[in-house]
Amino acid sequence: MAGWEIVRRVEEPDRYAPCAAAVVPDEDAAPWSELGRRLFPTFFPPGSLVDASFALCYQQRPIALIEAVLDPACRLTRHGEPLRIALTPHAGALCGPAVDRVLDYLIGEATSLPHRPDFLEVEDLDVTGLMTPIGLAVMKRGGQPALVPWPMLDLRQPDAALWQAVRPSYRTKIYWGQRHLGLVHFNRAAPDPAVFEMAVAFLTAQGTVLSTATASFFRDIIAAGQGEATLILFESRLIGCIFILEEAGTGFYGAAAYDAEASEPGGRRPSVGHWPLWEAIRRCRSRGCRRFELYRVFFRGQERPGYRFGVAHFKLGFTDTVRQRIVWRLPLEPK
Repeated sequence: MAGWEIVRRVEEPDRYAPCAAAVVPDEDAAPWSELGRRLFPTFFPPGSLVDASFALCYQQRPIALIEAVLDPACRLTRHGEPLRIALTPHAGALCGPAVDRVLDYLIGEATSLPHRPDFLEVEDLDVTGLMTPIGLAVMKRGGQPALVPWPMLDLRQPDAALWQAVRPSYRTKIYWGQRHLGLVHFNRAAPDPAVFEMAVAFLTAQGTVLSTATASFFRDIIAAGQGEATLILFESRLIGCIFILEEAGTGFYGAAAYDAEASEPGGRRPSVGHWPLWEAIRRCRSRGCRRFELYRVFFRGQERPGYRFGVAHFKLGFTDTVRQRIVWRLPLEPK
């Protein structure tokens, strides 16, 4: 079909911009987008990422938009997340052909790289009764689907509703933390650099890889009012820390670490993480956040390196609201 055209942001930024403006924001996709664009480059040497974003137009009308970066390992992602094919209101009956052309272009780009990746990850639309044009197109090319759960809290609900969704056994742990743990915050109202440095040092000591650039990014956005870092104290000892980030009315459970050796008298393990996270959720709401995202969790057997199933169990104890989407893994053959 004649009339299709790829508009690359790097080559034609003036034409790409109105195409991007034509995409209707997805409430579930918008959070983290700007923070992700700023955070992801801190994981790599300066200037090593390549902007691979593009729009697909038909007869000069924007039909689809794909935001992508190419990292030094030749991975095409949406700032570390699966690629997303955002369709515009102009798409209509062209959805199917548009998705096919986007996939053709992405596959062509990926298989032409010096070090061809084994696969591309493409996020589908919301899970519905009928397979979407994205799912159909990727499935026909041999893609494999994975359901991606994403627990979240609607902070517009009253206290009673939020508390009702907390796992009953966690309520006891939250009460214990209120009585026995102390919290020290680093945020815009309390910008003590020593507190932030202690939090970073604790994360590093517990095995979290945090580059100087990434730590500086966290410090700067938190000091500007987008979240807070919190030290967790037990009997005056530092036994944990938690980082919360905020964007566009949404709070994010960014990072946390706890001392595995911490114990109460008699050798019992204290409930370190439950009250600090619950308090962080409540503090986000007090700052005007409407949602709190616990980030994606993995089913047993799907865990990635360094991610334990217990992390999913922990997160799901704070809410019974879980968004779900499908991420397709599309294998790539040599060009």
